[in-house]
Amino acid sequence: MQINHASLPLLKGYRAGPNRVEAISYLGSATILGNNVCTCAHVVQSVDFEKELILIKWNPNDAKRPWVVFPAAIMHPRYDFAVLQTSQH
Repeated sequence: MQINHASLPLLKGYRAGPNRVEAISYLGSATILGNNVCTCAHVVQSVDFEKELILIKWNPNDAKRPWVVFPAAIMHPRYDFAVLQTSQH
């Protein structure tokens, strides 16, 4: 099993153009649970989703693959848990 099939590095970024995103910092990691990408709420609560995005690459060793963009997260109101939201498949 490759680590990127279970754990993913999360990066904070922004849209640098219509088809371009730019990564600016490391946030933490996420885990794939079923069809969801999940992390701790404290990892993503510093992201201003009106200006910033969360970015991952399914295979960080493949520079030609596009970023997967998460423009929102649903954070649990009580527990330190968040599910990242994307429109990508």
